[in-house]
Amino acid sequence: MATASPETTKRLVVRRLIRATREEVFAAWTDPDSMAQWMCPGGIQTAEAQLDVRVGGKFRIVMKEGKKEYDHTGEYQVVEPPSKLVFTWISKGTDNRPTLVTVELQDLDPFCQLTLTHERFVTPEAVRQHEGGWTDIVSKLATSFEKTAAKKPEENTDFFMNLKYAVPARTLYQQFSTAEGIRRWWTGDCEMEERAGGKATFRFPKAGFHAVVRITRLEPDRCVEWNCIDSKHPEESGFNDLRDWVGTTLRFEFETVDESHSRLKFTHAGLAPLECFGVCSNSWSFYLNDSLRAYLEGGVGKPYQDDSAT
Repeated sequence: MATASPETTKRLVVRRLIRATREEVFAAWTDPDSMAQWMCPGGIQTAEAQLDVRVGGKFRIVMKEGKKEYDHTGEYQVVEPPSKLVFTWISKGTDNRPTLVTVELQDLDPFCQLTLTHERFVTPEAVRQHEGGWTDIVSKLATSFEKTAAKKPEENTDFFMNLKYAVPARTLYQQFSTAEGIRRWWTGDCEMEERAGGKATFRFPKAGFHAVVRITRLEPDRCVEWNCIDSKHPEESGFNDLRDWVGTTLRFEFETVDESHSRLKFTHAGLAPLECFGVCSNSWSFYLNDSLRAYLEGGVGKPYQDDSAT
């Protein structure tokens, strides 16, 4: 997800992992045709961009919503392909005063981490307005790459669960977005950098299993997504590939049913063809349907203990 944080009354930061190379993401910021598809926050339907991407070069972006048009202009101050762009940003939303935007791109194969910093605001209200706008823009940029990379329909390789719990979506979200939440239902041996782009490590010591994931999405009350970057089954499992979780994606999506109920749609993308499918699908069923439910609806979960199996 795109996570945003107004760090001071004059500054905000938006971060997002994008499934693309930083060269591809940098190119998207310098291509008017590409920008027309994703520089569209809120109800904006399209954008027209004129870009002179060089130090001292100017740009103009006109965002269009029906008959309404919103003009944005600025000048490039730093152009460092494929890692950094810095430009001024002037619009009605900034009271036509120059503010400063920095776009930084870091390679985290197979992702690019985008960090957008917008500073020199005059009022906290301007920060809040732009926070929502940039979060939408960065999310749409990421989605544009996901659509491009989408594979043709093929045999399903994913494992799914769809479960309903007697708690609000916010409570459900917290069980996956924090180390404290994970320890309540999955394993007490958990370390987590609780931010998009951070890592999380889950260990099951006596069972001989561990997994390390990159947190690729954190959308409060809506979605948590992890990409597995390291894992290992125990030698005694008999599996030919003890690290077959690597490269799989774990996605937890939350939906409000009513004030006191929510639904979890869990996807472990890429799990179905793996040797461990039988063991892992049974384990997910236990931890999500039994252990997590026991904690949420009874106050005491059934997380991994040294004498339990993963």
